[in-house]
Amino acid sequence: MDKLDKDKLEILKLVADLAERETDRTWRRTGTMLTVNAGLLVLVTVAIEKKVPVIVLFVGIFGIILSILWHKIAVMSKFYEKRWHKNMEAIIKSDDTLKQWVTGRNDFRPEKRSATGYFRIVIKLTGLFWCALVLYILGWPLLRLMHFLFEKLTRGF
Repeated sequence: MDKLDKDKLEILKLVADLAERETDRTWRRTGTMLTVNAGLLVLVTVAIEKKVPVIVLFVGIFGIILSILWHKIAVMSKFYEKRWHKNMEAIIKSDDTLKQWVTGRNDFRPEKRSATGYFRIVIKLTGLFWCALVLYILGWPLLRLMHFLFEKLTRGF
C-alpha cells in the first residue's frame, strides 16, 4: 500500500468514526427525549387524578414545544449522519481498490429505510398526543360554554 492509499484509509477511518459518533449521539438524544416525555406523561397522570387541569394544560403545551424541538433535532441529526456517510462513500468510490475492499463489489446497495425514519413517526405521534391533550383540556370549557349558550338560545324560542 502506498502513502496515498494509507492516507485515504486513515481519512476513511476518521470519517467512519465521526459517522458512528453522530449515530450514537442521535440515539442518546432520542433516549433523553423519550425519558422526558415519559416524565411529562406521569406528571399529566398525577394532575388528572388530582383534578388540576391547569397543570395538564401547561404540561401539554410544553410537550408540544418539546416534540417540535425533538423533530428538529432528529432532522438535523439525520442530515449530519447522511453527510458523513456520503463523505465515506465519496472516499470509497474514488479508489477501486478501496471500493472492492470495503464493499466487496463495485456498486453500492440502495439506501434502505433507517430506524431514525421510523422514529420520526414516533416523534410525530408524540406531538399529536400532546396536541390532542391540549385540545381536550381546552375543549371542555368551550363545550360547556357552547352547550350553555345553545340551551339559552333554544329556551328563548
